[in-house]
Amino acid sequence: MALKTWLGTYGGLWGQGAQWSPNGSPTAADDAAVTGVDPVANTTVFFRAQPFQTITGPGSAATLMLQGNTALAGAFSVGSLRVGTATPGSGGRVPGIEGGLVIGAGSSVGAGSVDVGFGFIQVAGAGASLSVAGGFGLGGGYPYVATSLEISGGGSVQAGSMDLFAYRTGFGFRDTQGTIRIDAASRMDLGTSGAAAAGTLLVEAGRRLGGAGSVTAANGIVNDGVIVATGGTLFLASPVSGAGELDVGVGATLAPHGTTEAVRFLGATGTLMLYLVSNGGVPAFSDGVGVINGFGSGNRVVFDSLVYGSGVYGSGISASLTSVRYQAIGNGLGTLTLSSGLNVAGTLMVAGDYNGKAFQIAPEFPGGASILTVAPSGPPRGDAFLFTDAAGVSGAVAGEAYAGPVAGLDRQYIWPGTGGVALAATVGNVFLHGGVGDDALQVKGGFNVLDGGAGSNFLVGGTGGDGGADTFFVDGRGGAPVWSTVVNFHRGDAVTVFGFVAGVSTRPWSAAEGALGYAGATIHSELGGAGTGVNASLTFTGVSLADAQTRLSVTTGTTGGTPYLSVAYG
Repeated sequence: MALKTWLGTYGGLWGQGAQWSPNGSPTAADDAAVTGVDPVANTTVFFRAQPFQTITGPGSAATLMLQGNTALAGAFSVGSLRVGTATPGSGGRVPGIEGGLVIGAGSSVGAGSVDVGFGFIQVAGAGASLSVAGGFGLGGGYPYVATSLEISGGGSVQAGSMDLFAYRTGFGFRDTQGTIRIDAASRMDLGTSGAAAAGTLLVEAGRRLGGAGSVTAANGIVNDGVIVATGGTLFLASPVSGAGELDVGVGATLAPHGTTEAVRFLGATGTLMLYLVSNGGVPAFSDGVGVINGFGSGNRVVFDSLVYGSGVYGSGISASLTSVRYQAIGNGLGTLTLSSGLNVAGTLMVAGDYNGKAFQIAPEFPGGASILTVAPSGPPRGDAFLFTDAAGVSGAVAGEAYAGPVAGLDRQYIWPGTGGVALAATVGNVFLHGGVGDDALQVKGGFNVLDGGAGSNFLVGGTGGDGGADTFFVDGRGGAPVWSTVVNFHRGDAVTVFGFVAGVSTRPWSAAEGALGYAGATIHSELGGAGTGVNASLTFTGVSLADAQTRLSVTTGTTGGTPYLSVAYG
């Protein structure tokens, strides 16, 4: 076996022996190397701007190494095709000089395997084809340089399997990830059937597409095999259909554009990324996924407002979801209902036994992506709720499983007495309800709902240090005056005043009212309208009037036929 090096600068015939060193064109037993050279400066060129040279076949080689921009015209057969990678035996995916390969209309390249570590392949034009009996590796060879496979104009690619790689630097994943783009007239088939329709990528049963990078196919991705994210983030920028499976590898992120296929976490620290759009200003799911399997402690589902491929990070809406509720539906399946405030954004279906576990959702940072996680919570605690009543009697109770309409809550305790009470939750994600007397309610953390009932109430929420947020209910429909003081009101929290009728009820702000040590900006509302008397008051401890008027957003609406006023910390 000999290594033959191409001497041409403007292209030529593969079979012209004088174009090779040592003299003589390569055969199937030889390695062949083509290095791009600027014909003017006679120096090696590293980037895509260099001129192309066309080598006309037929031709064959044991290994064909391309460094520089080359077009192959005619029919070629090689054991191994290496574009922009180092010579065999160098160990690993070591980049050489950037390589570019164009297979034009009517031309074909057949290879046992393909490795593109630093460069690109274009299969462009009617009848242009690249056929790979074994594996096809794309990307990851060098920072800041995109590595891509582009199929256009009626071209086709067939391979046994596909692996995409991302080059990782200390600053994260750069644009060196492997990128596949297929236009509406072209196709790619992982398998041997040749059944891929125009504009699609087909992963046949028993075949695999894996790694970190991005895939765009004009008419969608058909997955009857396995697509798995490994080693970084795998963006599936076109809808996925078929009878296959989408897998999330350990430490990897899968970002599908939309699919009905099942998703499976292969282990801890995997992430599934989904997207939100604005539905009348409220976050809503952009696309769904099929049943999620293996979702456990350490895994994440991230909801962001990025619309992949638009070039815009964010769609002008807050990506924050505020609550999640799990409900078992039988046959080992359950649903997760995710909401933003009082509005449902969408649902997911999960497979598995989540008895004794709790789901939580919290923003990555204020206004940022929302992160859904699951953690074991253990059996119901006998001291989940502590109480001290007006007579000084104290105790602890387990409460009961929450079965109300608010998503994301696990347990509840509704005070059964008629006098005032002090209630404290020792676990998170609870619904806590006082009685008709003057009450003090306090939660520990997570996502909670506090409802003091009638009378004068102190509602102490979490600090938000764990990423949690609370909703406070003030119900003015009972006729008796209600005054609730909210403590620890922070970003993500919201207060709902039931019985407030827009255009009728009043809501003037006052400064620094309330009990000594708990004063703050206060709303005194006449729910029946001006002149009917104040019957619903709300104090935000420690919040100045200026902050209340600039940082708190006030909206009105109706839910289940009940009018309300909502005050949210934006």
